[in-house]
Amino acid sequence: MKEQNTSKHTVTFTVTDSKSLGTIDSQSPEAMEIGRKIHESIQGIPVKIAHETLEDAQTKIETGEHAKALTLILENAFFIFKLRDKRVLDIIESIDSTNLDEGTRKEHLLLSFGYASHIGELKEVIKYIELLEDEFSDSLDERDVDGFTLERARFAKEESKRNLAVIHYQELASKENVSPRDTAVAYQGLADLSNNDEDSAHYCKLSADKFLEAGLKKDAILNLLLLSKLQAKKKPALALETLETCLKLASSENLFDRHEKANLLQDKANYLDKLGKKEEALATIEDTFELDEGVFGAEVNLHTSYVVASQYATVLGLKEKSHNFEQKAAAIASTIDDELFILQIKVSNYYKENEQLSKALFDEVLGFGNPSLIGTVLLKESISPSNTIAETMTLLDDALKYLEKRDDRNIIDLIHFYFGLIYQNQGMKGNAEESYLKSLDANPYNYASANNLAALYMKDESWEKAGEFFSARIKLLGELPNMCFGYGKALYKQHRYHEALQYFNKANPDIEGLQELKENCFNNMPKGLIATNFKPECVLQITSDDILTALNEFSATVASKNRMYFWQADGKGGHKWSKNPEEIGKQLLIASLSAKFGKDSVEIIQEQRAGAGFVDLYLLFAGGLKVVIELKMCGKPYSSSYAISGEDQIIHYQNNTGSNLGYLVIFDGRKRDFGKGFQKLQSINNKTIYSIAVDVRNTVFTSP
Repeated sequence: MKEQNTSKHTVTFTVTDSKSLGTIDSQSPEAMEIGRKIHESIQGIPVKIAHETLEDAQTKIETGEHAKALTLILENAFFIFKLRDKRVLDIIESIDSTNLDEGTRKEHLLLSFGYASHIGELKEVIKYIELLEDEFSDSLDERDVDGFTLERARFAKEESKRNLAVIHYQELASKENVSPRDTAVAYQGLADLSNNDEDSAHYCKLSADKFLEAGLKKDAILNLLLLSKLQAKKKPALALETLETCLKLASSENLFDRHEKANLLQDKANYLDKLGKKEEALATIEDTFELDEGVFGAEVNLHTSYVVASQYATVLGLKEKSHNFEQKAAAIASTIDDELFILQIKVSNYYKENEQLSKALFDEVLGFGNPSLIGTVLLKESISPSNTIAETMTLLDDALKYLEKRDDRNIIDLIHFYFGLIYQNQGMKGNAEESYLKSLDANPYNYASANNLAALYMKDESWEKAGEFFSARIKLLGELPNMCFGYGKALYKQHRYHEALQYFNKANPDIEGLQELKENCFNNMPKGLIATNFKPECVLQITSDDILTALNEFSATVASKNRMYFWQADGKGGHKWSKNPEEIGKQLLIASLSAKFGKDSVEIIQEQRAGAGFVDLYLLFAGGLKVVIELKMCGKPYSSSYAISGEDQIIHYQNNTGSNLGYLVIFDGRKRDFGKGFQKLQSINNKTIYSIAVDVRNTVFTSP
C-alpha cells in the first residue's frame, strides 16, 4: 500500500465588522492554496449567521413570540450589524414591544435606533429618539442624550441645515463631562462642516486628540490622515510629518494593524512621489510588501503596492526591478477572486488594445454600480479624440457626478483639468480659470493645471492674480528658479520692484531679458523701504502638539539655565543629586506650563489619586483635553530601568483617569548615555505616550 505524505498547518484569521484577514504557517504553494481556500470558505459565515438569525426571528414574530425574537436578534447583534439593509430594520421594527415590560421595550427602541443609525436611515433615527425621550426621559443616561445630539446634528447636515448641525456639534463640544469619544465625533462633524481648510484642519486635530484620549487610535489616525491631506495643499513637509505620526501610532500587533500600516505607507510613498523624492517613494512602497505578503484578504492592496513600485522603478530607470514587480503583481492578481478587482483588470487590459470600451463591457461597468470605477471609465472615454466637444463635456459631467460620490483613485482633479483645457481652447478664460483652480484644490500637485493656469494669467496680464498664484506655489514647492522668475515678473508688473528683484535674483540667470528686468527694478526701487508682516498668534484650544512643544521648550530651558538646581556638592570635588530632585523638576515644570499656557488655559492638579497611586501631574486643558504627566530621574543611583518604569506607571494612571494620552518627562543626568533607551513616541495597546529627555548632566559646558 502506497504511503501518503501528510502535514499539519496552523491557519490564523482576524475578523472585523467588514473584513477578515488570515495567514498560514507555511509559504509553500500547496500550503498557501489550502489557506486561501479556507479563508474563502469562511468569508460568508458571519452573513450566513445573520440571515439565519433573521429568518428565525421572523418565524417567532409570526407566531407572536416577540420577546424571544428580540432576544435572538440582540444575542446575534454582532452578526446582524454586518448587514446594511433596510429590510433588516423592517424586521426589527415588526417586533411589537408595546405590551412587553419596560426594560424590554427600551431595549427594542435602542436596537431600532442603533440599526437605523448604522444604515443611515436618519428620519427613522429621529423617530426613535423622540420615542425614547417621550417614554424613558427619566431613565436615559447622559451618554444616551449625547448620542441623540450627535444624531440630530447628522440629520440636520443631511437635510442641508448646516447652521443647525454646527449648533448641535458645538453644543456637545463645549459641554462638560462628555465622553472623549463623543467630543471627538463632534469635532469631526465640525471639521466636515467648516467653510475653509484652516478651520477643518483645526477641528481634525482636536478630534484626533480626543480619540487618542479615548484610546481609539484607529479613529485618531483617520482624522490625522484627513489633516495630512489638508496640510498637503500648502505645506507638504508638515503633511509628511503628520503622516509619520500616523505611522508611529499604528502598531503591528495583528494582521489588521499591519494591513492598515501598509495603507499608511502607500500614502507616504504617494506624498514623496509628488514631492519629487522618487527613490524615497520606492523604498517606502517596498516596506509595504512584508506587511501584506502571505496575508489572505490583503491581496488587492499588495497588488496595488507591486504596481506602484513598478511605476516608480520605471521612472528611476530600474528596468529589471520594474519587471520583477510586474511579475509579482501578475502572480498575485491570479489569486484574487474579488469581483470588482477582476472587472477593473478586464477594463484595464481592454484599454491597452483599444481606444474605447466595447458597448458590452461598458454596460457591464455601469451594471456593476461602483461609482469610482464608472467615473474612471467615463473620464477615459471622454478623452477619445473621436469625440465632439459636446460628447466630451457630457462624459466629463457624468464622470464628475460619479466621482463626487466615490473617488478611490483620487482622480477628480483630472476631470476639472480637462474641463479647463476645453474652456481655454474655446477662449472662455473665466471658466478655464475656475476649472484649473478646482483641479488644484483637489490635487495641488497637478502640474498640468498649474502650468496652464500660470500661462493663462501671464497671457491675460492678470498680474495680481499671477502674483498670488506664484506665491502660493512657492510656499508649496519651494523657490524653484522658473517659479521665482514668474513671481518676480508678476511683482515687477505691479511696480513692487524691491520684492521683484529678490525673486529675479533666485531665477535661472539664462532667462532672456532677465538682466534688463533686474536693472529696471534697481532703477525704480524706492530707497529705505521697510516692510513688516507681523501676525500675532492666537491659541484658542490646546492640542497634543502644543503640549509636546511646551515640554520640549521646558527641556531646552532647563538644559541651558537650570540644570544645576538638581545638584549639590558631594564634598569630594564632585556632585550628587539634590534632595528631592523630582520635586524640583515638578515645580519647575508647573511654573513653565503655567507661564506658557496661562491660568485660563490649563488646570494643573498635583498628586491626583489614580488607582493604587498618585499621578505626578494631571492636566486639564482648554478645549477639554486631559493628559497625564509622570516625572522620573535617571542617572546613578536612579537606573535607566527606574526611569523606564514610568511608562508602566503612566499606563496605570491612564487606566484610572480615563485619559489614554500621557507624557513621560525624564530628567537624565547620565554623562555617557544621555537620552538612550527612551522612545519619543510609543503606542501601547490604546495608550499613547510621549517621552521627553531633559538634559540635567552636571557637566557645565563653557565656550572655548
